[in-house]
Parts: sequence; C-alpha cells; structure tokens
Amino acid sequence: MGLVGFLGLAIGFTAGFTVGLLDRSVDSGWLEAVGTWVGAGVTLIAVIVAGIVFLSVEFARRREQRRQIQADERVEHAEEETFQRDADLVICDVYHDRASRSPTDSGMIMLEMLRVVVDNRSSRVISDLACRVTLHGMNWPIGLRDALGPGERHSQAYQPRAPFEVRKNNTDLHRNVEFTFCLGDAHWAKQVRQRARMLARRIGGLA
Repeated sequence: MGLVGFLGLAIGFTAGFTVGLLDRSVDSGWLEAVGTWVGAGVTLIAVIVAGIVFLSVEFARRREQRRQIQADERVEHAEEETFQRDADLVICDVYHDRASRSPTDSGMIMLEMLRVVVDNRSSRVISDLACRVTLHGMNWPIGLRDALGPGERHSQAYQPRAPFEVRKNNTDLHRNVEFTFCLGDAHWAKQVRQRARMLARRIGGLA
C-alpha cells in the first residue's frame, strides 16, 4: 500500500505541476521546464513500477521456495518415521544356549554357548547384521548375516573363547549385547526389547 500511495503521489505531483506551468505564459523556457518535469515524472513512475514488479516477483519466488522447503521437510520426516517403524520391527534377542552352574553365586551361571536371534518383521531387507558383547571387560564382536529379507529369521549359537559368568535371567546379556544393521539409508543399533536408534546416514540410495 505504501508503494501504491507513493506512486499516486508522484503522478499527482507531476500532473499538477505540469498544469500549473501551462496556466502561465507559454514561452520556450516554460515549455522546456514542463518537458523536463514531465520527463522526470515519467522516469520516476517507471522506476517505481519496475520496483513494484521486482518486489512482487521476488516475494512470489521466496514464498514458493519456502513452500518447497516445507514440502521437502514433510517428505523427509515421513520417510524417517517409516524407517524408524521398520527398524523397530527388527526383533533381536540373546540368551544362554548352554551353561553350567557358577561356583561363586547361585543366581549366576557360566555361559558356554550364546544363542543370538534376529527376526526381520519389517517390510525391507536389512544388511550387515552384527552384534557385540561387552561384559566383564570383554569386547566380543559377532558377525551374523550379510542380509536378511522381510519375514526371515536368523538363529544361531556362538561359542565364546572361554566361559564367562552371567545372570540366569539373561538381563546381563540384554543390557550388554548391541545389535547393528543397515536399513534404508542408515545404520541402526538396537538392544533387546528396546527401540532402534539411528547411528548414521550411509552413502547410497534407499534400500
């Protein structure tokens, strides 16, 4: 509204000044002055119109850019939610498959064989499956499967280098074994009965 008012003021001022000049004695000097003011007024009007057009185009461009950014963010957020749901549908479990009584505590056992289970209930292929046992200062990485399709299940026993002590109810294993896998465009980590968490994006297309 400010630019429109200013444009009207400029036109009115130019027209009024021109009429005032024409009411006076007409001679070459006054005609030259009239021509100069009319030319200046037309130039000013052209500049103002050009400015209005530029600002209108720029405002429309920025508004469209904001809309596109918001649309992209909504799409990205929806994709992230979909991948999170699929990652949560990768069910992991770990428990002692063979054990003997611990000599130190009746509530503990000596684990001789570890059973690892991964059940892919998502709609996507997961890849690079692995888990890591970190207990009693031990760092035991276990490679599981290169890939596991939707509805597929991996269950296998693994023997540690030496038996180690764990609780009979497997809570030590649940807290200290972390599964990792790739799903979609990211690497994920998960513990037993916990939600998956994204570790990092990976380079490449969506799976």
